[in-house]
Amino acid sequence: MVLKFSTQARTSKSMKNHDLSIIIRLGLIVAAAFAATSWALPARAELGGTVASVENDAARLKGMLRLVAAHAYTQHEIRVSTGHVVYEYASPDGQVFGVSWAGPTVPDLRQLLGERYFAQFQQAAAARQRYGRHPVLIETPEFVFQQTGRLRDFHGRAYLPQLLPPGVDASTIR
Repeated sequence: MVLKFSTQARTSKSMKNHDLSIIIRLGLIVAAAFAATSWALPARAELGGTVASVENDAARLKGMLRLVAAHAYTQHEIRVSTGHVVYEYASPDGQVFGVSWAGPTVPDLRQLLGERYFAQFQQAAAARQRYGRHPVLIETPEFVFQQTGRLRDFHGRAYLPQLLPPGVDASTIR
């Protein structure tokens, strides 16, 4: 009888281990599925887009979000522990008409400008006659990009002149 009891105890123990193994595997599968859907759907407030996803920018940058209401626009300030500050300017109808940044490095411009304006930035930067570490200035009727900086001190801004709300000057975006 004693031998039979110890066999049952081992069987019960191996079943517990088996159940625990299944639970761990299911947990890993759920976590992987969540991570995959989070990465597959990158919602961003980008230049020309809407502010519906500004909180996602703050989360992606791992920063603190603060709203500052001003005359004819709202400024969304994202402060990051790395020393970066990103400002996104939105009109009353919720459209992002400008972004600016400051920090020790240049932020992800693809994220801030969006695919359309990032492509314009890349084309204009490639066509520049000056090379090296000079200020970047791109001015077209629909897109303005300015950036300057040196090691650990970069500043820039980009805006869409046609989307500036009435009464708002481009100098507001700083």
